[in-house]
Amino acid sequence: SIAHSVDEDFHRMDGKSVNLSKRDSMSLTDITLLSQDPNTAVRLSRDDATEHLRLLSVKDVSGKSLIFIADSDIEAELLFCGLKLLLECETARLGVRGGVPINEIGGKLRKDSLTPVAARGGSLRS
Repeated sequence: SIAHSVDEDFHRMDGKSVNLSKRDSMSLTDITLLSQDPNTAVRLSRDDATEHLRLLSVKDVSGKSLIFIADSDIEAELLFCGLKLLLECETARLGVRGGVPINEIGGKLRKDSLTPVAARGGSLRS
């Protein structure tokens, strides 16, 4: 078995902790691509001709990709729409998309926008 290194511990309000691995996660502000067409061929079952309809791919500025497979194509659509809304809301709130300030990609910064470093957890404001 492969052991995942825990890079961050988060404590929930109920006292339990949640462990996140940087290997299996990425910052919302670093996402450059959210797609239902993964950049790699995935074949989990030879008998399931529809599994490509259930795949979601998320890619970040470093080139790392996370691929999700939903239980159904409807669930995949809902997950894709929810992730897209979350990504758009966080981009508008933080002012960072794909690791760069949104004014560098044609957007308009708000007064309280963050720098890419601050959006990843650093301390620098724009």
